[in-house]
Amino acid sequence: MLPIFSVNASGKKDDKKSVGKKELREERRKEQHRKDSVSYVMAVRAVKSDSWVFSATSVTATGGPNVVVQPNVNFIKVDGKEMTFQTSTGFGGGPNNLGGITVRANVRDKVVSSDKHGDTTCSFRFSGTAINGKISITIPRNSSYAYAYINFDNGRALSMNGQVVPMAKAKMSVGSYVN
Repeated sequence: MLPIFSVNASGKKDDKKSVGKKELREERRKEQHRKDSVSYVMAVRAVKSDSWVFSATSVTATGGPNVVVQPNVNFIKVDGKEMTFQTSTGFGGGPNNLGGITVRANVRDKVVSSDKHGDTTCSFRFSGTAINGKISITIPRNSSYAYAYINFDNGRALSMNGQVVPMAKAKMSVGSYVN
């Protein structure tokens, strides 16, 4: 009788461990959801206040491959009515000395809207001496990630995945401006 009792007791311990792991996993998921919700609110507020940075973690040119990039050197920065766009390999060289290009442009016709799912989209036109076009950035509801689509007036386009953060929290390495 004793061996049967110890087997049952051991089985009960395993049940408690697995329930504990499930609860721990659920708690982690809830904590991540809370963090993402806070990040979402901060991103939307920053976009509405015209003081934000979209830090890209991957970039896809029209017809090209998706390339993982460094967020501190690949970004769209909006400060009031001025925008800075930078893309770079981070290996040096190039017009901005970071292996890419850094340009300024003026922001106009900005529209911020939310759809029925709670996703927020910020779109605006930009015009500068080196680049012109339209940007649309979507921040999915309760997410810390965002998606940007840049349609240049010369017919080229660029998609970026990343995160929108308030300017005060952004970590950027700005290269030399072309314009």
